Order: sequence, then C-alpha cells, then structure tokens
Amino acid sequence: MAGKNKKKASSVCNNELNDSFKTTLIKKQNEYDEEVEKRKHCLINYQPALTIRGSEMLIEAITKNMPDNFLDMNYKEFILQMGGTSFANPKLNDTLVIIKNLRNKVTSGTASHEEIIKYQEVKKLL
Repeated sequence: MAGKNKKKASSVCNNELNDSFKTTLIKKQNEYDEEVEKRKHCLINYQPALTIRGSEMLIEAITKNMPDNFLDMNYKEFILQMGGTSFANPKLNDTLVIIKNLRNKVTSGTASHEEIIKYQEVKKLL
C-alpha cells in the first residue's frame, strides 16, 4: 500500500511540476514576445532615420565642391558643359523631346502598338 501511495503522490507531484513548468514556459515566451516586439518597433523607427542621415551625407559629399548654380541648371545646359561626353545632340531637353517624338510617331501613323499605349498614358497624365 505504501508503494501505491508513493506512486500516486509522485504522479500528482509530477503533474504539478509539469503544469508549473508549462505555465512558466508560456509566461517566459510571452515576455520574450513582448521584448521582441518592443525591439522590432524601435528598429523599424530607427531605420528611416539612418536612411535619411545616410542620404544627407551622400548628397553633401557629392555636392560639396559643385558650383552654386549647378542645381538650378537645366539638363541640356549640363550636358553641353560636360567635358568629354559622347552627347553631341543639342536638343537634349530630356522629357519634352521624348514626348514630342512619341507624339509625332503616333500622329504620323508610324508608332508601334506599345508606343501608342505609352502615348495614351502620357496624354492622360498631362
């Protein structure tokens, strides 16, 4: 009889330990989940600041020795002033020339199907 009682007491004690261990593990897991969420939130908020600061440093390094009027210069002027470039076209007024050429192709009937679709999309935007 003493053996049965010991087994029963041991079984009850083991069940209590198992329940206690399971509860402790669940509590710890919840605590770790909360800590991970806090750190994740912190890192998510920190990342844009790093990107912005890195961008500012890069822009500063690139524009440090440039003339003050460089950023106000239009694309055509910039290309014409660049030494040793392979651009000889004096009509490099970027987007407007491309749109004009596309429109001319569409109106003359020489545009491909894709070019017609692109022109229609540009026309909607304008």
